[in-house]
Amino acid sequence: MLIARQFAALGDPLRIKMVHALFAGPMSVNAIAQATGGLQSNVSRHLNKLTAAGVLDRDKKGSQVFYSIADPSIYDLCEQVCGALEKRLAKQAEVIGAAVRR
Repeated sequence: MLIARQFAALGDPLRIKMVHALFAGPMSVNAIAQATGGLQSNVSRHLNKLTAAGVLDRDKKGSQVFYSIADPSIYDLCEQVCGALEKRLAKQAEVIGAAVRR
């Protein structure tokens, strides 16, 4: 159940963009919305889900809230997934290239 919750938290394209944007360091909601192209209200809703799942931390400074990566293992997870996708796409490109040359 907890594992499914973690993967579900990362199962939305905007949430992946948000996590990726936070690899650069803590950001406000407005900065995350600008970096991802999302609407502030939508970004806030997704940030709440990522925070509830323990993926992100929230730090209030005055009237602003800053978000950051809570679990450093997310870096390894993203690297694993991106590496696997890169290998798969390279293999597909190789197959397509071979077919075109025939």
